[in-house]
Amino acid sequence: MELIAEKDYSRQVTRFWLKEKRGDQINIIGLTNGQLTATRLNALEPVAVTINPLLEMPMPFAADFLAAVAKYLDQEGIHPESQKLLEGKLMASERHLDDLRKHFDLLFTKTVNGH
Repeated sequence: MELIAEKDYSRQVTRFWLKEKRGDQINIIGLTNGQLTATRLNALEPVAVTINPLLEMPMPFAADFLAAVAKYLDQEGIHPESQKLLEGKLMASERHLDDLRKHFDLLFTKTVNGH
């Protein structure tokens, strides 16, 4: 799933949809009359229909809303892939530094003892 956000500066609102891609087919999730709707699109064809947004809110409120959602997700332990990759790289760097410390401790001990 992917979040689609569109800012309408003329009305000062931000609209949100969810996009689900399966092969060449794309489903855009919106809301019509209080019901979730999935509009199926073909990835190779232009969009010829208007799809109601899943959520629409005043622009200044949207940024605060998204920040609150991000904070909630962080508290729940749900993180974006980019953060997971960064955490993995950090863990690998820490292990590498531990290995280097052990190596230099061994070299230092050998040098001091004259071996």
